[in-house]
Amino acid sequence: MKRIIFVVISAVLFSCKDNVSKESNDSNKADNSANKEIDTTADNPVSEEYSFLSEYPYKPVPFIDSTNFNNTKATKELTVQQRKLLHLDKILGENYSDVIQSIQISYRVNLSDNFSTIVMSYELGEHELLTTLVNYDDNFKPIAWKEIAYDEIAEGLIRKHSKIYKDSILVSKINYYEEVPDTTFTQLKIDKSGFIVNVDE
Repeated sequence: MKRIIFVVISAVLFSCKDNVSKESNDSNKADNSANKEIDTTADNPVSEEYSFLSEYPYKPVPFIDSTNFNNTKATKELTVQQRKLLHLDKILGENYSDVIQSIQISYRVNLSDNFSTIVMSYELGEHELLTTLVNYDDNFKPIAWKEIAYDEIAEGLIRKHSKIYKDSILVSKINYYEEVPDTTFTQLKIDKSGFIVNVDE
């Protein structure tokens, strides 16, 4: 009889120990999961600040950007805070807001895992429309930028468009000063770090 009682007590104690151990393991897993979520959030403050970029689509390469007054589409203008986050004062000049209006992102391009690429358009006065491609590092600081499209409607004498490839840009500048339009080409190379180099220089 004593032996039976001992077996029963041992079984109860063993069961309790298993339950405590299981609860402890479950608690540890929950804590680790919570810590992981906190760490992920803490490690990615940039992604939260720049979440507004998800509104803009990616364009597959190669493609031609010929943005002009006739084919441009009005999209949501960038807020003052968004302009600061994209460091437009460095790209367009400290006093750009005095002469530039209607700054908007046109689209994004996936050229590399090493940097991010954004294409934006803006009006200079009432008669000029410029489009610029900008490469940003992981902290969204500008690495390099180039004007890839241009249109002016005052005299309509100059137009610029570009063909964008994965690692290069071919810029075509068309002058309508003469009866026969004159086109000049500029070849730009995009290196693995996001820098843009004029191959013709």
